[in-house]
Amino acid sequence: MPKAKQKVRSVERHDRGKCWGKEEDMLVECWSREEVKDKMDGTVRAVLAHEIIEQYLNDNGFHRSLTSIQNKIKSLKKKYHAPLASNKKSGSGRKSFRHYEILHEILGA
Repeated sequence: MPKAKQKVRSVERHDRGKCWGKEEDMLVECWSREEVKDKMDGTVRAVLAHEIIEQYLNDNGFHRSLTSIQNKIKSLKKKYHAPLASNKKSGSGRKSFRHYEILHEILGA
């Protein structure tokens, strides 16, 4: 007799797959504040900055987890650094993205 297939229960992740849109704009806006930029230096202090951003988003009606915010910041840093490397090569067209100018002020590379 063939064995019955077991149903695998998937774990729901409420933040996964949500589009950021306006939330991303608000995150970058909060990240550009001096009090937040100052706290983004070290690992422990970065958590404090992420908590400030989380509270700012919550106060404005956007609810994201701390992990989701941390992942979004990592993603934005990658998006920022990709055009930097590409734009240094000759022969390639100039690349950018929506928050490039603000992130250049924040990350200052």
